[in-house]
This record gives sequence, C-alpha cells and structure tokens, in this order.
Amino acid sequence: MGRNLNLHNLVDQWFFGTRTRTDEVIQNLLIKAAERIGAPKFTSMSEHPQKVRQLFYHFANEQEQLRGLAFSYWETYFASMYIGIIGLFAFLFCVIILFLRGIGIFEVIITIIPALLIIFLFLSVKYSLVPKIIQLPNDQIEEIVATNAQELADQIDTRF
Repeated sequence: MGRNLNLHNLVDQWFFGTRTRTDEVIQNLLIKAAERIGAPKFTSMSEHPQKVRQLFYHFANEQEQLRGLAFSYWETYFASMYIGIIGLFAFLFCVIILFLRGIGIFEVIITIIPALLIIFLFLSVKYSLVPKIIQLPNDQIEEIVATNAQELADQIDTRF
C-alpha cells in the first residue's frame, strides 16, 4: 500500500533525508566526472540538478549489477523504515493501553523490550545501509567514466 502512495519517499524526505543526500552526491560526483573527462559544458550542469540526475540514471540503468545492488539497498532501507514506523505505532498503542489499564512494572518491561528491539533493528539497518546507499553512486559514476566517457561527454553536450 505505502509503495503505491509513494509514502516511503515522503517519510524519508520529512524525517531522514537520505534520498536528498543521495541526489546531492549524484549531482556533485557527476559534475566532477564531467570536468575530469573534459566535457565542455560541465560548468552549466550545476544550474540543472534534475537534468544531472536524469543523465545519471540514463547510464546507471544500463549497469545491471550495480543497479540491482542499488535496488536491493533502497528496498531494504524502505522496508526497515516501515518496520520502524509500525514498531513505533505499536509501542505508542501499548503505552496508551497501559496507561488506561494502570501501569505495573511487568507490563512496562513487556512493552518496552520488544519496542526497543524493533527500534534497534530499524536503526541498525538504517545506519548500516545509508553509507552504502550514498557511496554507491560513486561506484556507478566511476564505471560510467571508465566504460562510457565519450558517450557521457556527448550526452552532456546535448543536454546542457
């Protein structure tokens, strides 16, 4: 359900910003790569961040192995985000029920331990994956430069 609503991107945008940081990394690295290969219009790329990202995905979609890895990272990241959100709502629901019923130490422990485990799982997945997600465009751009430098320069010349 959340996937069809694009809810995962909204939650990331509001609370975590991983997609935004990754987009900035893509833009900066691709502009630097364009400068390295001597693309004449690399200076005008920074004025068109969306076009830079489109150019990146034009090439990245041809990289089967790295593309598959990127999808795997993003799917795991978003799945862990949903697990964290569900865990947070479950925890809040349990706390409300405990307050309505009266709180005993046993009930608090039974509520807090699973909630902490879910939150720990979410945070561990998030913080182990985010550096990989942000590093992957570097690998993709290096492969683009190594295998398609001339086509990259031609695309830059055409698009910018």
